[in-house]
Amino acid sequence: GVRCFDIDGIADERQLANAIRFRAHEAVSIPIDEAVLDYHVVDQTIDDTGGVSRRILLAAAYRESIDRYVEATRAAGIELYGIDLEAFALLRAVSPAGETTTDETPRAVVAVSLGHDRSTLAIAEGEVCEFTRVLEWGGGKLEGAISFDLGVTPEEALELKLAASLEAAAGDSQDSRMPAVRAAIERELAKLARELVSSLQFYQSQAGSLAISEILVSGGTSRMPGLPEALQRLTRVAVRPVNPLARVRAGGDLMARDDLASLTIAIGLGVEA
Repeated sequence: GVRCFDIDGIADERQLANAIRFRAHEAVSIPIDEAVLDYHVVDQTIDDTGGVSRRILLAAAYRESIDRYVEATRAAGIELYGIDLEAFALLRAVSPAGETTTDETPRAVVAVSLGHDRSTLAIAEGEVCEFTRVLEWGGGKLEGAISFDLGVTPEEALELKLAASLEAAAGDSQDSRMPAVRAAIERELAKLARELVSSLQFYQSQAGSLAISEILVSGGTSRMPGLPEALQRLTRVAVRPVNPLARVRAGGDLMARDDLASLTIAIGLGVEA
């Protein structure tokens, strides 16, 4: 998890670290004795009396999951430089800085990568990630719903999902099963929409949160025709597919690939912060 909060009146670095660990009990859902914590001071102000106020970006992960990466790199003889968050990579790939409207009103950057097993949501204000959440929803849910509703094998469900479209003109398909396929997909998509809306409402309940104008969507599941538009109808927030190569220089062969949405986080991991 990632959270931002302010700590006032502490100048000593050791005391600051202790205060952050104390605040982490309230800020993240991971039990502290099972967590690896890291933080960065993203802003600092000093008032007229010399009092210090710091804006803290806190990242937390389960120690067990981190230890698996550490042991794997050690066994492979690879020097581990650092462990990044998917949410940070997602934001670096799709929106490196906060966006504004034509009247210069600050807006939060909301990005979602829709994967197969799970999805990553990240919300940033400017260049600072304020909130992230891993959603237990992905393209595999669509396959499961199709398999259950139509009584087909997982392999057949995958083929039907890849052939499906949520666009208005999709009714012309020769496959008589497609209406049932779309119904299964739309039911599962409604569950994702509820998760997104709940997360956005939680973010906006925080003091100082910014307005939200759109959701930037990427990931392999976002490639389904009509899915971004359907998600927009369900969330009532503008949804826009993004170009994961916006911050990198790429050759023509790479630009022509049709699977770039699936590589968004991988691309972001290669972009320097």
